[in-house]
Amino acid sequence: AGLYKFSSGLARSRDVETTNYGYIDSTGKRVIPPAFDMADDFEDGRAIVSVNGKYGLIDTQGKFIVDPLYDFMYDLGGGYYQTKNMQGKVGVVDSIGHPLIPEVYDEVYHFQRSFLTVDSAGFSGCFMVNGKEIFPTVSTRPVYFFNGRCIVNNKGKSGMIDTLGHQLLPLEYDSIGVFFKGYATVLKNGKYGTIDSTGKVVIKTEYEELRPMVNGYAVYASKNKYGYLDLSGNVVIEAKYEDVSVLVDPDRKEFE
Repeated sequence: AGLYKFSSGLARSRDVETTNYGYIDSTGKRVIPPAFDMADDFEDGRAIVSVNGKYGLIDTQGKFIVDPLYDFMYDLGGGYYQTKNMQGKVGVVDSIGHPLIPEVYDEVYHFQRSFLTVDSAGFSGCFMVNGKEIFPTVSTRPVYFFNGRCIVNNKGKSGMIDTLGHQLLPLEYDSIGVFFKGYATVLKNGKYGTIDSTGKVVIKTEYEELRPMVNGYAVYASKNKYGYLDLSGNVVIEAKYEDVSVLVDPDRKEFE
């Protein structure tokens, strides 16, 4: 009644009489009987199948690696599987059925090789793939790491964590801008400053306007006039101009 692509040397097939799924090999021999309500193609020698509405994981011999205990299973890739219970909550097991994340979340994602991002009630959190929680589900912004850091939000405030969940910046900023060559502009209590990629404050949040740090200098505003600050936050040119552009390179070196 149905024949699908070959993977791991086996093709998913559907029996005409029972409409159940089994698997055949490349010679057409049925090697796994049609005993499943539902079946997926094999990936890395494993396939998700369903028996009596419950999902589990089999090997290429048709033996269960993970018993059919779940209301749904989904392959997240990398040997990790999302599971779902009767209440619609999801968790994660590995390829031998070892529970990594309990079934208490609304959704789980494997966007990054070493991390599993979870959602609950509109909040995002993150686990390592070994099941260790590194950040609780408290961020209104998805937890996704870039260059070893992630901006998180809660109650309208922003902070920053590293890949171990360590707090690089506390959740007390109004916004954190995009990093450019290791620096980002931040806003706190209506005033702007600058941080580096480790979360260190290099320019205090005390300016009414502060443009991105380029070649070691940032344009700042004070009393609607513009000047320049250096990486230490020192004023190198007083704010006395109507407007200024980015200080491309005072030493006439190649623009980075």
